[in-house]
Amino acid sequence: MDKQEREEYEFLRQWLVVCDGQASADEEAELFARLAGDERLQELVASVAQDQAILDRCLTESVGLAASGKARPVLADSPRGKAPTASATTSWNYPTAIGVGSLAAMLLIGLTLGSWMSGGGVDGLVANAGLPMASPAEDQGQRVHVTRLSNCVWGAGRRAIDGANTPLRDGEVVELLEGFALLKIESDDWNAEVQLEGPAAVVLSAEGLPILRYGNMLVDLTASPSSRGITLDLPLSRLHLSAGAKVGVSSLDNRSEVHMLQGYGTLEGLWDSSRIDFISESGVVQIPAGESCSIVSSQGVVTEAERGEANPGLFDSDGLIRGGNLLVTSAYTSAVKKSEPIAYWDFEKLEQGEFRNQMQDKFHLKQTGDIRLKGLPGNRHLDFFVDDVGSRYLSTAEPITDDIPGDYAVEFWVNPSHFQTATLVAFLVPELGKQAKNVVPRDRSNHGLLVEFGGYSGDDHVMRPQKLRFLHRSPSGSVGGFQLFANHTHAIREWQHVVCTKEQDLMRLYVNGERLGQMRGWRPQVAGLHALVGQMSDARHERMFFGQLDELAIYDRTLDPDEIEAHYRAVATVKGTVSVY
Repeated sequence: MDKQEREEYEFLRQWLVVCDGQASADEEAELFARLAGDERLQELVASVAQDQAILDRCLTESVGLAASGKARPVLADSPRGKAPTASATTSWNYPTAIGVGSLAAMLLIGLTLGSWMSGGGVDGLVANAGLPMASPAEDQGQRVHVTRLSNCVWGAGRRAIDGANTPLRDGEVVELLEGFALLKIESDDWNAEVQLEGPAAVVLSAEGLPILRYGNMLVDLTASPSSRGITLDLPLSRLHLSAGAKVGVSSLDNRSEVHMLQGYGTLEGLWDSSRIDFISESGVVQIPAGESCSIVSSQGVVTEAERGEANPGLFDSDGLIRGGNLLVTSAYTSAVKKSEPIAYWDFEKLEQGEFRNQMQDKFHLKQTGDIRLKGLPGNRHLDFFVDDVGSRYLSTAEPITDDIPGDYAVEFWVNPSHFQTATLVAFLVPELGKQAKNVVPRDRSNHGLLVEFGGYSGDDHVMRPQKLRFLHRSPSGSVGGFQLFANHTHAIREWQHVVCTKEQDLMRLYVNGERLGQMRGWRPQVAGLHALVGQMSDARHERMFFGQLDELAIYDRTLDPDEIEAHYRAVATVKGTVSVY
């Protein structure tokens, strides 16, 4: 980037700050004074503003999502960096505190500088960005197809992506709120596979390449027959990839990460990186195979940067465990049995279609559907694998709440494959065989307990994305009750210990021995409810869980904090080849 390009970039950055209402009166006056006296800058702003309007039309179709009540895509606290928030004055669902116009401006700054780097200047902006939208008649061979969908919840985009082999067009916005989607991109001299993991959003460029707006994506060029690499546009940076490269990219709020799993990459930033030793004066970082680079920036200035080891467990849906394998010790088993649960399932052996209760000869969990046992003998766990499968769950044949007249606790270990809307454990009246004709499915629900992962496919009062939910409902039914949400985001692809307790009118929620929330919730548990694991109902495969689960115990009393801490400390994790993030 030469001196003039850098000056123009800096001016656009300042313009973005003004558009977002974050500039002082003096800064605004200075910017408009420069603009009034420089025809070149006027032409630049006019061009970007014109294309911003095009991009606004493309992106703002997602704005109606929050108003529709179908989902609320506002990202919760992130374990990887600063917590993203939604603007208080807009329904926009991009996870920063800026509105649609300023987001479009920021994206266009990156696209504008990208066109300059390619030699296209301002005139090449629309072509390089893949805008305006191509009509179906303009599609050239439908180069981008969706080839695999797993547990997907989509944003309010231009149209639904309803199955594999769905073609996508140049300039299309793909917004995935939950699940995994695999895109296949075919060009004349290269092929690529791109896996998106929700929440994520991309805009497809004129070449069909994904321009990442936010989220996680895994790009694989290893199947390409050509020796040509490609260039990916990221928020305020470009990533040049060698042929045969495989890379994981994450961008959330002001933090971006690149994990080079195979091949070689060059990250070319549009930020001021003068304070970072390993970034060159021109803003370039070389990233060889096996290494990663994370960068935190604020208003175009790099504030933090770090190099490290590439971690495939952050991106690979087939390698779900990034924090280590769960090692259940004899000390843990003894500690749980000493606490005298009414039911304890270690999921070591499936006998005649059931997992036996280790505490007494009832409340055995019957398996329905395709659930796998994984691990070595003596240390097995349930695997609710990521795939498009039908109904699958575990359930008791008799009501378990008949033995829970008052206080209770639910304890288990869980390793979610990704952020999702999922029911882990429920107490309910079974629905199979009891559905009345012409009855709305929601009205058939009769729950007294739900322990769930919150996602983006529920109403605001039902779900909070990326937070654990503990619902106690008495009398049982489909609405009402007392619900407690964890005050921190749960992890994904890591084992974690979860305990929900109710002592008289006090509900508490613990994760890894730490109390993450409590509230008052009067009324005892009702009788006649069966236990169900893995989805919301036995009759409807809604809120299906994807991931791994082990060591489930249910108590007819509360567990005190010391017991919970002792149980958590009695289990170890054995690190595999994937680094702990």
